[in-house]
Amino acid sequence: MLRYSPLAVAKLNRPKPQRLPPLLPRQNLPRPLRRLRPRQLHPRRPLQPPRRAQWQSPAHSKAKPRP
Repeated sequence: MLRYSPLAVAKLNRPKPQRLPPLLPRQNLPRPLRRLRPRQLHPRRPLQPPRRAQWQSPAHSKAKPRP
């Protein structure tokens, strides 16, 4: 015969969480205004592609021939 630990029994007998009523359809909900506005860039930071590391640039790709 199986013996269950008191912890397992307590876990199984725990009351189920109440199901929430289904939410209203999306279009009826008021939209937060913050979502609509595009993300503002940091004012001091100009928009630039990230710099490639020096060792990734083509000039440094091959070992220089030694004289």
